[in-house]
Amino acid sequence: MSNESLIDLLPKLNMERNQSLISDLCSLPHLSDSKDLILRLLAKTIEADFSVLKNIPTEKIYEEKHKIYKQIVNQSL
Repeated sequence: MSNESLIDLLPKLNMERNQSLISDLCSLPHLSDSKDLILRLLAKTIEADFSVLKNIPTEKIYEEKHKIYKQIVNQSL
């Protein structure tokens, strides 16, 4: 999966809301190769400060969120 695909996928996963489910899924043997990456992405997403978006004009929120998720992916790889 490309970095850009991963960046687009992360917001759809609702990592923080689904933290328990994602952690449980990581215990499956089929995900053992990806477990560390998934857990790093989860941790970085939870750590990310999305509160900065409250000061961003509505028309620029998507762009700023994309930058945050790009940073999350880059820090996790």
